[in-house]
Amino acid sequence: DIYIQAYDWRYAFSLRKNVSAVVSSARMDFSLNPFRPADPETQEVRLRKMVTKNIGVLYFHLPTNDHCQSAMYGRVGGPQELDLMSDYL
Repeated sequence: DIYIQAYDWRYAFSLRKNVSAVVSSARMDFSLNPFRPADPETQEVRLRKMVTKNIGVLYFHLPTNDHCQSAMYGRVGGPQELDLMSDYL
């Protein structure tokens, strides 16, 4: 897990600072069925989307936005939002 003390969040999927980022896949196994985690393919897609977003911010200097289907969506609150996001910049 990534815990960012400056925010009142239970966890974060990524942390960016200067020219680097760390992405955590720790909570990407969430599924609507609490007894069965998301399958490995879904977890991999979620991870790829977060890595893509960080590349967009750090390398291409793209701003985050409020469009939930955009790869640059800035208000990701949980894995379910990752499922809606695109993985294309």
